Amino acid sequence: MRRSTLSGSQHSWAEAKAFARQLARRLTAEEAERVVDRQARALRRGKVLIDWLQNDPMRSTVAAYSLRAHGWPTVSAPLTWSEVEQTAAEERPELLTFEPSTVLERIERLGDPFGPVLELEQRLPEQRLLEV
Repeated sequence: MRRSTLSGSQHSWAEAKAFARQLARRLTAEEAERVVDRQARALRRGKVLIDWLQNDPMRSTVAAYSLRAHGWPTVSAPLTWSEVEQTAAEERPELLTFEPSTVLERIERLGDPFGPVLELEQRLPEQRLLEV
């Protein structure tokens, strides 16, 4: 069985996916006005999608700071909540499009929003604690 290491302990992809699914269901139950755990576009409008399905070894989710395959490459960049709020308030999604040169300037100006993720250590709680 293929396994991934999370915070010093061994968890299979299936275990990580089951955990993510339960967490997504719980967040959806507790914050139904703001959070959704299903892919249907009609359900997602104006809400945060908790995409628990990405916890599979064959998924192709792009990593932070990867180039996206478009006519002109843009960079997949982690966002700050203030950037999301500003973009929503101004209704200007282009504010969240980063080119290779601008993403480096942004990191120099703001620091690396993804940096703390690289140092974060946590353990997955028992799944029974997440039942809704």
